[in-house]
Amino acid sequence: MTSARIHEGALLLLLCIGLSLKLLLPSKPPPYPVPIVSETFAAFLQSRNFTVVPSTWSAEHDAVRAVFGPCELLALNVVPQGWQRDIVRSQAAPDDTILFIFDGTAYADQPVLLTWIAHYHARLMQSLHMNGVLRPVVAIVASPGCDLTGMNWPKMTIAN
Repeated sequence: MTSARIHEGALLLLLCIGLSLKLLLPSKPPPYPVPIVSETFAAFLQSRNFTVVPSTWSAEHDAVRAVFGPCELLALNVVPQGWQRDIVRSQAAPDDTILFIFDGTAYADQPVLLTWIAHYHARLMQSLHMNGVLRPVVAIVASPGCDLTGMNWPKMTIAN
């Protein structure tokens, strides 16, 4: 019986600590998704001889469209939780290539656990008034004429 009381007391203590931290540490959530990706990716693609053209994809999503010869790219800013993967796939033709760029590395599918942990770690650091650096996730939809091997994707960070 005493060990059950100890466990109840420990859980009650953890609950009180968690609630007090939530109340005492104000948290300002970042905008979803992080908005500066279009400028950064447009500059990156222009440095690789792509022509950045106006994106008519969506007014509510941050996107960059670029063309270089037979290659057409659509770069979309997506949330780290992975909720927008189906939206990205809906923008691709069956023979298009889809990549997710996170921290300068390209992935065939969004590494949701990695991006989720990095995002919430940055949010925790921000709420503790420490240096929390957000790292955006960018989805790339590329036409079959694109050779994306060997691209040095940019490492993007946003300090708050």
